[in-house]
Amino acid sequence: MKNISTDTCKNCLSTGHLRRDCPLIECAACSRLGHFKEDCPHRRKRPRADNDIGICRSCGSSSHAQAKCPERIKSVECFQCHQKGHMMPMCPQTRCFNCGHFGHSSQLCAKKRACFHFSMPGHTSTECTRKDMGRLCYRCKEPGHDMAKCPQSPRCHMCNQTGHLVAQCPEVLCNRCHQKGHMASACKMYPCSTDGGSHSSNDRCHEASAGANAGNCANDIERASASTLEKEPLGSESYDTDYEGRAPSTTVCARAQEAPVPPFVSCGAKREGCVAVVIDGSYFERIIQGRENRNEAHYKRIVDILRYTLEFVGDVFQKNPFAFWFDTDPVAFATHVRRDVPPLHRSNVLLENKLRKQSLVDEMNSGRKLSSVVARLVGRMKQEKGYTKHGPGRVWVQAGCDVAIAACLIELFIHRLFEQVVLLCGDADLYHAVQYCHTQRRSSQALEQSNPIRVCGTSSSISKSYGREQDLSDFLSSILLDSPRHVEGDREIAFPTHTMFI
Repeated sequence: MKNISTDTCKNCLSTGHLRRDCPLIECAACSRLGHFKEDCPHRRKRPRADNDIGICRSCGSSSHAQAKCPERIKSVECFQCHQKGHMMPMCPQTRCFNCGHFGHSSQLCAKKRACFHFSMPGHTSTECTRKDMGRLCYRCKEPGHDMAKCPQSPRCHMCNQTGHLVAQCPEVLCNRCHQKGHMASACKMYPCSTDGGSHSSNDRCHEASAGANAGNCANDIERASASTLEKEPLGSESYDTDYEGRAPSTTVCARAQEAPVPPFVSCGAKREGCVAVVIDGSYFERIIQGRENRNEAHYKRIVDILRYTLEFVGDVFQKNPFAFWFDTDPVAFATHVRRDVPPLHRSNVLLENKLRKQSLVDEMNSGRKLSSVVARLVGRMKQEKGYTKHGPGRVWVQAGCDVAIAACLIELFIHRLFEQVVLLCGDADLYHAVQYCHTQRRSSQALEQSNPIRVCGTSSSISKSYGREQDLSDFLSSILLDSPRHVEGDREIAFPTHTMFI
């Protein structure tokens, strides 16, 4: 085959130059040779008069542009005081960090900018040449620099020697096996529920403990597993696995003594209308204490905690609560158990989810304790990289539930099926659905009088803000389940059940 030089032009097929430097290239704008359309000096520009403003897209007037439309400014809602007619940078409650006055932000301040470090005008804090003078290094205890720029090498806090940190210190003591040389996060010994000691992951005592805890019901589950997977859908729940695919060492038939659930007592105020609570089922179970004992008593506790939580949300808004419980499809979870769970732990997983279905899922839509909760089972199971209690590994997670929750949230808000919508979830991926609903509320006249979506969860899992732009939901008070009380307007609602959340 004939060799073709790498310097051959694809336009004129000559050698010595490429297409970008070809003198015979034709401009698509002026049809002249020697340049491209992007570099054309004769390219036509759209003629526009100085007084040609166009038509405003907000009100249809031709006397002004959309950015200066008075009707648009009147409909704008401030994110800070929730009043119309101005934006947050010009809000009367906004304080300028440059001059200290209210009514504008520091970006719109007319005074000269001052440095935040030494209050010197003429430059900002990022351009300050003396900003390191007030900093104190936590390593050498000397002023003038921070620890990231410290010239001294790091020292171990255990032996006070250089060259290594605490995690690699030979004198560090493990809290799990009480041996020197490693920390508990890197320990290969795991607590055994049989003899109370610690064994490695390959010790047969650990495997015998899992088989003994299944005990009296292991044989029955093995005989009924084939028919159960086909006839009776099981409840679903994501759980962690290590590198070798072993299930967690949690005993299914544990009989640990658990504290009773503190009941929530309603204030007795009159309730008008309904509030919809969209719940991520796996998230709600993760934030409850005692989840390591997944027995029948634990799932009955979840039923009581969920019932008291809904009554608490109903008292916050003085409306009757109605919840949507989202979880993984039982058929998809049964396929996951049959295909991916090791046979040694398969009976434990089947027994655990049978108890979960009988004690938790069956309480919904049954006219019993959770008669106002609708179970929506969607999605499937997939394996992703993550962190388990044994370290980095593979984690089984739900797939598709976030999409279903976001679709339900938008549908309830757009169609105004309920007077108030509450999202009980800690996933940051659902924030965009909340932001979309608030955007529709500000832009649509039909949704202008609708109440904004509120977020409910624990203080450790609810993020304050996502993305670059702040939304109305960032300034609304969250309903924290691990807080002893919640303040809504001039009312204070006590929540004794907060001790059950982590």
